[in-house]
Amino acid sequence: MAKLRSLWVDPLSDAHKRRDQLLRERALLDAASQPEAYEQLSSQIKFEEDFIASFTDFKKEAAAKRRGPMSLSAKGILQLLGIAVLWFVVIGIWRRYFG
Repeated sequence: MAKLRSLWVDPLSDAHKRRDQLLRERALLDAASQPEAYEQLSSQIKFEEDFIASFTDFKKEAAAKRRGPMSLSAKGILQLLGIAVLWFVVIGIWRRYFG
């Protein structure tokens, strides 16, 4: 079931939910009476915020790479021209001998 869950749940939304849960837990703690638990929750919250920032940057970089303009090189144009010439030669031979 965990594998299916990962298909429809974004890791970013999971990180937001974990961070919100940790913030609620930290709000219930008193920093003066339980400094170790408060510091541990603060470090976990910082980790989740760092994960959210890095994952967001990763998604932006991936989107920027996908949006790159398409370009044709001279070699590609010559290959397309060569294929077109060969295709017309094949059509001409076919019509001459078989049609």
